[in-house]
Amino acid sequence: MNSCRLPGRLPSVLLCAAVGCIFLLVSGLFMRNTPHLSAADTETSPIYLPMILDSHASDNEPSDSSGTATPTASPTLTVTPTASPTLTATPTLTATPTASPTPTATVPQDLDKLSVTGSVFMRPRSQYIPETRQPIEFVIVLDTSGSMAWNFDGQANSRGLKQCTYNPSNPTATVVSCNGAVGTNDDSTRDYWQDETQRRIYFAKNAIFNFIDEMKEHDAMTIVAYTGDIYPVQAEGTRQLGTTAGKAELERFVKEAGNTSTVARPYGASGGTPSASALKATYELLSTYPDEAPNGEEYRRVVLFMTDGVATHLLDKTNIDIYYKDASDQTIHWDEDNVWWYSAADNVNCNDTGGDTSEAASCMTGYIQSIHGPTNIPRPITAMTLQGEALQANATVYAMMMEPADATGLTSVASDKSYPFFTRVNEGYQVDDILEDINKDVRTGTCIPNVGQWISHIEDANAPAPIPGYPELGSDIFGYATLYDQNGIAQGSAPIKHDATTGQLTYTINGLVPGWYTLRLWVAYKGTDGRTRVYDVIYDRNGSLATSDSLTFSVSESDTLNNQVVAPQVYLELSANVCQGT
Repeated sequence: MNSCRLPGRLPSVLLCAAVGCIFLLVSGLFMRNTPHLSAADTETSPIYLPMILDSHASDNEPSDSSGTATPTASPTLTVTPTASPTLTATPTLTATPTASPTPTATVPQDLDKLSVTGSVFMRPRSQYIPETRQPIEFVIVLDTSGSMAWNFDGQANSRGLKQCTYNPSNPTATVVSCNGAVGTNDDSTRDYWQDETQRRIYFAKNAIFNFIDEMKEHDAMTIVAYTGDIYPVQAEGTRQLGTTAGKAELERFVKEAGNTSTVARPYGASGGTPSASALKATYELLSTYPDEAPNGEEYRRVVLFMTDGVATHLLDKTNIDIYYKDASDQTIHWDEDNVWWYSAADNVNCNDTGGDTSEAASCMTGYIQSIHGPTNIPRPITAMTLQGEALQANATVYAMMMEPADATGLTSVASDKSYPFFTRVNEGYQVDDILEDINKDVRTGTCIPNVGQWISHIEDANAPAPIPGYPELGSDIFGYATLYDQNGIAQGSAPIKHDATTGQLTYTINGLVPGWYTLRLWVAYKGTDGRTRVYDVIYDRNGSLATSDSLTFSVSESDTLNNQVVAPQVYLELSANVCQGT
C-alpha cells in the first residue's frame, strides 16, 4: 500500500491515483443505476407520461395521412403476452413530470443481458372547427337482422316469453337461444316480439322517418339496410336529394328495408349481422357520389351506423378450407364453399358440448388461423372495425348500439368515443332523441373529429412540440417506452425514434434479464389543428380490441436472436376525446 508514496516514482503515484478515481467512479455509477428503487423513486419516474396534452404549438395544418405505414393484418409475436393482463382504462401516474427524461432505473448493458425492441403505430386525431355550414351527404346504415324484432329488454314472446339476450333490468333472468326473425314467409318457428310498436326495428325506422323530414333541399341521403338474409346489402337506387319527392322515396325504402316476406311488413327483421359488409358497401357507395351539391357547395359526408348486436358474418363470401384443433386437440377440417356466415368453429373457446358456437364478442374478434389453408381472415367484429377505420377517412361516423349488450368494436367504428358520436340505447324512445341530437350536432356542432389512418412514421410537419419535462421532443424523439418488472420497478427506458433503416417508430431497451415485464409507452404528435397530443392507450387491434395502459409479456433467452427479443407490435390510441375540451 505504501509503494504509491515512494520518492522518485511519480509515474507510480499517477497510476495509483488514476486507479483510485476509476474505482470511485464505477462505484458511484453502480449505486446510481441500481434497479432497486424506493417507492418514492418509482412514483416520480419521468419516463412514462400518462397525459393528454393540448398545447397550441403552431398554426400549421399538415396532413395527418402523410407517411402512412400499413400494419400487418395479424402480428407474429415472439414474446408471450399474459393470458389476461390487468388493464386499467386510465393511467394514474403524474400528468406533468418535470424531471430529466434520463431513466432512473436503467440496468447497465452487459454482454449476457437481453434487449427488447419493438415497433409502434399510432392513429392521429385532431379537431376541425367548421366556419361554414355545408350541405350533408348522409348514409344511414340500418341493421335489419332478426334480433331487431325483439324488444329493448332482449325478449321475444311469439312462442312463449323468452329472454334472448342479457336484460339489465332483470339481470338474473336466464338467457336462452332464440331464432330471431319476423316478416318471413313462415314465422311459426321464429322468436319475435308480437307487439310491433315495441320492437327495436319499429323505433329505429320511425326515428329515421323524422330524420328524413329534417333534410335540407340540397342534402342527399342513402339508406343501406343489411341482414344475413340478403347478400350483400339493400342500397342500390336509394340515394335521394332532400326534395319532397326525394324524401317520399327514402321513406318508402325505409318501410321495405329488411322485409324478406312476399307480404309487405314494414317492421319485419331476419337473418344475421353482416356489419363489415354493410360498412364496406357504404365506403364504396360514397366513393361514387359527387363531391358537390346541386348548389355548387361541397358536401360534408356523414354516416349513421345503427345496430343492435354483435357482427356475425365474414366480410365477403369465402371458400373456407381450413384445419384447426378442437377442445380435445383433434384436428378438424372445416370445408365450406361460398361461406358468408361465421360459426366460430375454429375457436375452441366458443364451442359448447352440443357443438353449437357462441355469438359472444370474444368469439368474433381476431383472425381465423388455419393449420393448413388460408390464414389471417378477420373474424366478423375485427372485419367491422377495419372497415370502419377506412370509412372514417372519408366521412364522420356516428355509431349507435340499440341494445344494452356488448358493444365491442363499435367505439372503433365511431369517429369519436364521446356523445353523440357513440351512443348506447336502453329504451326505445331514446333512438329518436339521439338521432335528433346527431342531426343538431351535424348542423350546428362546433367540433368535427378528424381521424387519420394508422401510421408508423411521423413527418417533420407533425413532429411534436416540446412539452413540460421533455424539451427534447421534436423531429428525432417522439416519446418513450419503459419496462417495469413484476414489482412495478422500472428496469429500463428508451426513446421512441425513427428506425434508421425502415423509418418506422421503434424503441430498443437494453440490459434486461429473463422474466416478466410490463411495457408502457407514449408518443406525442402534432395534429392538423396545430395541437400536440399524447397517445398512450394500447389498443389490441389484432386481438380482443380491448384497450389498456400497459402490455405484459415475458422475456426469455429462447425468444432471442443475438440477445434481442422482438416485442409485440403496439398500436397507440388517444385516451381523451378530441371534441370534449381536448
